[in-house]
Amino acid sequence: MTPTTSSSLPGNTSAEALLQLHDIHIPSAPGWWPPAPGWWLIAAITLILLYWLSRQLLSLYRRKKWRQQLLSEFNQLNKIAETQDDVMFVTEISRHLRQLALTLFPANDVANLTGQQWLIFLDQHTDKDAFQKKLGMYLIETPYKKTPPEISTEDRKQLIEMVQYWANFNTRQYPVELQ
Repeated sequence: MTPTTSSSLPGNTSAEALLQLHDIHIPSAPGWWPPAPGWWLIAAITLILLYWLSRQLLSLYRRKKWRQQLLSEFNQLNKIAETQDDVMFVTEISRHLRQLALTLFPANDVANLTGQQWLIFLDQHTDKDAFQKKLGMYLIETPYKKTPPEISTEDRKQLIEMVQYWANFNTRQYPVELQ
């Protein structure tokens, strides 16, 4: 056995033993790049959600703008009612209704509807049965008769209100996805 010297003993406080001590080295902090896989997953999910949300908001904005434009066109019917004769007035209302119906519903269901079938279709797509009554008959009879019936100012107002209600009801119930 080797004899131990006083300088190599654990409790020794000699200057030589103190010189052999080194500073405590703390490991360096991990770098922030590259992030852990969990952060990549969170970033990917966030980007996907932001893309989806922006598409939804853009679609909502387009539908809202389209609906406002459409309803403003239907509100212009009041001016048409004051300035045009009965045949032109009814023709313009029919054109607006048909155009809107072709936009909202499949063309196969709308394009070849005429007469009473057209009025039934209009009534089926609202919660009122107004088109198959007297006012709706103006839509299918006035443009085609030699001597069209005269439409009173009150009937014109009611017809405009009925058409505006139909447009408002259907654009709210069936919003169009514009791409």
